[in-house]
Amino acid sequence: MVTIDRLKGALERRGPVSLAKRALAEAYARTVRPFFPLRPAIYGGVPVAVYRHAGDSAVARHLGPFAEVQDNPRYEETLLTALRAHVRPGDTVTIVGGGAGVTAVVAARLVGPDGAVSCFEGGERQVEIIRQTLLLNGVADRVNLRHAIIGPAIGIYGAPGEAEPIAAAQMPSCDVLELDCEGSEVDILQNLAFVPRTILVETHGMYGAPSALCAQLLAARGYRVTVLGLAEPEVADFCEGNDIRILVGETVPSPVVSGTA
Repeated sequence: MVTIDRLKGALERRGPVSLAKRALAEAYARTVRPFFPLRPAIYGGVPVAVYRHAGDSAVARHLGPFAEVQDNPRYEETLLTALRAHVRPGDTVTIVGGGAGVTAVVAARLVGPDGAVSCFEGGERQVEIIRQTLLLNGVADRVNLRHAIIGPAIGIYGAPGEAEPIAAAQMPSCDVLELDCEGSEVDILQNLAFVPRTILVETHGMYGAPSALCAQLLAARGYRVTVLGLAEPEVADFCEGNDIRILVGETVPSPVVSGTA
């Protein structure tokens, strides 16, 4: 009788169609799913070393805990737009906070064979994911990947392991600097010892790096600041609530003074 009551309650909450789809998804997960080949998920148009079974997309909405890895075509959408707008062939690009390696791949493609990318990531597991993502996309030769923490360790993904601590003032110079480092943005902007042509910042208000403060620090360094908007519009409520935005700081050319006759 308890089972019947539970079934009746589930039908009332979800409806018979939803329950049927859920049942099919669970049957798929328990029987045929292990036999489907693994393939890399696609984040922002880039294959990443985070794998899912090939059949998952057909039942992803109903897989529950089995659907943790899904394609995300709008991953880091605003940051990738900024990279494509500001990175030139032959540039040197430094990325602090590598994530799954997507921005490193895009930057490596943009700089071309005459450019170079340095990527610093503090999470031990993330470093390996980035390494495999670079290999997967054929750009590992253009990216110097380092297991290191720049500035304070605030919001690292996973355990840092034996990450090398590096002060912001010791960072190598570059043309374009990307900061997506879960709260360390403020310390880096305060202590950076060189002047990149462009600085891209993903702010993290929930980790003490709000948009207003990051913009002030960029402006204090002489950058013209543009707020591009929320980092990932697809999860706008989350980004809005945590003040996760993309800022672009561009160096302002010195005025040309014409000579007088």
